[in-house]
Amino acid sequence: MVMGSPNQNTFTETDWQTGPSPLIKPTDSPVLQAKAREQLLDRLVKVLDTPLAAQGGTLRVLRKGFQHGSASLKMCQFRPADNLNPTTLKLYGRVRLRVMRQVHYSKSSNKSIDLVFFVNGIPVATAELKTDCWIGTTGWRFRPGSADWPRGG
Repeated sequence: MVMGSPNQNTFTETDWQTGPSPLIKPTDSPVLQAKAREQLLDRLVKVLDTPLAAQGGTLRVLRKGFQHGSASLKMCQFRPADNLNPTTLKLYGRVRLRVMRQVHYSKSSNKSIDLVFFVNGIPVATAELKTDCWIGTTGWRFRPGSADWPRGG
């Protein structure tokens, strides 16, 4: 899944490690760029949908990257154990964590997920926000610290 507005660079236009992606060349015609982008995204979706046991899945893509033709695309650099390698530190600093709220996942209904967490454009976790209290026409149903406040347990 690629997130962002048309004005923002997504991972198909820029390589999070080095800058402009060598797979989608700005000198190519818009038709060739669109075709290259579609092929790259199709390959990524295929790898993400492949089970981990068959060398696919989200964790595998983040840990090891994936192949697209002759290109090897690394999608994430995890925090290094030490500060001895400046290149690794620089790559770790370029990792982008994004949190989006109210992400609609169905075109046929208005269903949405409260929060989706992305690492370099790849969705890695979701969260549904819940609350123990609500505000009605008479005010708070439960007041924090009062005797009727729900207790965990």
